[in-house]
Amino acid sequence: MAFNEQPDNWDDESDDWDDADGHAARPVDPAAAARWSRLKRQAGDALDPIVRRLLEDAGRKSWGRGLFKRRFAIVGDLDEATWRAYRYLGSRGDGEHHYYELGVVCHLAPDGKVVGFGVDNGIDFIGLHDVSEYGLQRGLEYIRQQRAQVRRRETFTYEHERRELPG
Repeated sequence: MAFNEQPDNWDDESDDWDDADGHAARPVDPAAAARWSRLKRQAGDALDPIVRRLLEDAGRKSWGRGLFKRRFAIVGDLDEATWRAYRYLGSRGDGEHHYYELGVVCHLAPDGKVVGFGVDNGIDFIGLHDVSEYGLQRGLEYIRQQRAQVRRRETFTYEHERRELPG
């Protein structure tokens, strides 16, 4: 059978498929889901001070220090072991808010051990297998040096004053 042919026993009308792509649902074990959530939260708690400090340094290098206050905000979701630094640029109307971003996502093994980081600027992404502080710092520096990418959001990513973009 060619890779794009369907088997003879294919049944398009079957109720066995749960989504448009034909993927069957996998049952979720509540105890396993709770364990996974706990492992992610533990990783988030443990890495939070390090990641925030490194994002603070990368944000300051990218977007400046600001005269009276920091020109960006760091938002972390410790339950998901993710962090983002946002630099608000301005808005067009009520539903188009522009930002620069730097983000870190923690990748875990099934036992909860940190096995990598994802680092991005909202568009460009790299995966890091060096899970040391130095490895994460280097990854943030690499992404920071890429061409800045403006991201548009429908809502504010953190609480700040609204500023209309020119033109």
